[in-house]
Amino acid sequence: MLKIIKISLVSILTLGIFFLGFSVVLAGDYGLKDLAARAELASRDNAKNVPIQNTIGNVIGAALSLIAVLFFFLMVYGGYLWIISKGNSEQSKKATETIFAAIIGLLVILGSYALTNFIFTTVK
Repeated sequence: MLKIIKISLVSILTLGIFFLGFSVVLAGDYGLKDLAARAELASRDNAKNVPIQNTIGNVIGAALSLIAVLFFFLMVYGGYLWIISKGNSEQSKKATETIFAAIIGLLVILGSYALTNFIFTTVK
């Protein structure tokens, strides 16, 4: 168990160090005003002109992105549990339940999004 924790910690730290350099390199070429202009950040004046539907759509898009990341991690976790089960039927069952629950959750979220999108495009 201690070996697994050490390997996991080293992997996370290695990936963290690997991805840490990207943000520094990408932000190095621009000043803050240039960066804000390139990102097209809303000022107080044009924030009033943005329809609420766009804001809600952006929030839903961000939430769906987070759900996709959560689904990915649950699938990796379930696969990891399945690999290290070593024939232990109880742990193998837990792994398959985790994978199954992640897939069902993703299908429910995607189905609700598709239904909502269909209803709102039909109503327009």
